[in-house]
Amino acid sequence: MKVANGEFSYVASAVSHDEIGRTIVAFNRMVDVLRSSHEISTIKNKLSEAHRIARLGYIEMNSATGVWTIGDGAHDMLGLSPSVSSGMMDSVFCNVISDDYERLRDIVGRFDFNNLDIEMKVDGKILHALGQSTETTLEENTFVVTLQDVTQQRAAERERTVLIERLSEASRLESLGTLAGGVAHEINTPAQYIGDNLSFIKDLLPRLLDVATEARAAATTGDWTRVAAAAAAFNYDFAVQELPVAADQALAGIERISTIVTAIKAFSYPSGKTPMPFDINRAIEMAATVTSSQWKYVATLDLRLDHDLPALNAIEGEINQVLINLIVNAAQAIGEAENRDPGRIDIATRLVDRDIEVSVADTGVGISAENQGRLFEMFFTTKPPGQGTGQGLAITRAIILRHGGSIRVESKPGAGACFLVRLPVDGPPPELREVPA
Repeated sequence: MKVANGEFSYVASAVSHDEIGRTIVAFNRMVDVLRSSHEISTIKNKLSEAHRIARLGYIEMNSATGVWTIGDGAHDMLGLSPSVSSGMMDSVFCNVISDDYERLRDIVGRFDFNNLDIEMKVDGKILHALGQSTETTLEENTFVVTLQDVTQQRAAERERTVLIERLSEASRLESLGTLAGGVAHEINTPAQYIGDNLSFIKDLLPRLLDVATEARAAATTGDWTRVAAAAAAFNYDFAVQELPVAADQALAGIERISTIVTAIKAFSYPSGKTPMPFDINRAIEMAATVTSSQWKYVATLDLRLDHDLPALNAIEGEINQVLINLIVNAAQAIGEAENRDPGRIDIATRLVDRDIEVSVADTGVGISAENQGRLFEMFFTTKPPGQGTGQGLAITRAIILRHGGSIRVESKPGAGACFLVRLPVDGPPPELREVPA
């Protein structure tokens, strides 16, 4: 700067436009870094607050170093001291049981964090771990794992399972009580014609024995006069025609009673709580027999069973309960229709991939669209007060889900309904096989 004639004048240094441009770019980058850093800090603070409110925890892993940073809420979940802020995987997850640790390590080793969705057991707790991979321009790739303590949730689910088990048992006994009167009638009918036919045979037997007695005596004396008289008194043609029929009817009645008793026995005595292979077609036939008093006066029942089906690995007693519920439900729907002509119940089985599909269709009143959405809710019923508890279909669905299967309904009001059940041939998946005692 120079002073001339009392005035100031400036001499500017020579600065190139390129240097000015680079300076501006560097300044803008610094601003961006500061802004991004502030945004990241804000997001982390919000995430931390959300975790605190939701009772979640989180941990982060740096992909370059393999170091895990322990975030808010994770210390208690992982059983670590609050003084531990970071560490390698074996120290951070030192309290996770070995099987779960190996699963986690496998996923981490493949850097497959976006597919990390597992449960881990830690010191008696059950943690749900959900992973996510994040990429930023400011630091190395970071893998975030959110932890949620689901111990109480799983305990509640186990209690719900126990409740469903108890309700299922109560429903089974209730169904048995409801069916008892009808079963007694079903047994009484063949028992009556067994008794009638045996009485008929008993009446003819003495006269037939008289002829045999006289013939035996005549073989010794040679006098066949009395034999002829006894034979004349005995209606031989009638006996030849009716005696075999009476015997066949009595045997058929005994077979019918035996079938009913076998079906009732299979339904009355639970098969245990361990899935075992069994013939579902035979179970359907037994269920149709047990429930015959419910449907025989309102409908015909048609069985279209695929006899090439493999054995179903399931808890037979529980599947029996499902079949009973669906058949009785179909019979009641047909009864509500109050048609003059008998309705129809069609039960079919088929193999779909590795699932056995059982369909139970009826020509009853049908189900409205709004009720279809609530059909499997516990205690929901469309029947008048005192005529339904709303447990049958809810228990049916619970049993099917516990077996790894599915159930859905297709229906229109006035056009009947069809319940479609799918059950995996190989049985429920491992996590569903343990049923609380």
